[in-house]
Amino acid sequence: MAIRDARGSQSIETDVLVVGGGAAGVATAVTAARQGARVTLLERYGFCGGGAVAGLSGTVCGM
Repeated sequence: MAIRDARGSQSIETDVLVVGGGAAGVATAVTAARQGARVTLLERYGFCGGGAVAGLSGTVCGM
C-alpha cells in the first residue's frame, strides 16, 4: 500500500532559497536581494525572528 501526500505542490524559480526566518536568515535574504538575486525566504512559523521571538524573549533587530 503506497501512502501519498495529498497536499498540492508549487514550483518557484529563485536564485537563493533561505530556510529559516531567524536573524541570520533574514540578514541573508536581505543581503542577497540587495545584490539583485531573486530570494525566497521559507519559514515554518507565521513570523520571522526565530527562537528568540518564538520563545517570547523579546525581539531581534526590531522583528
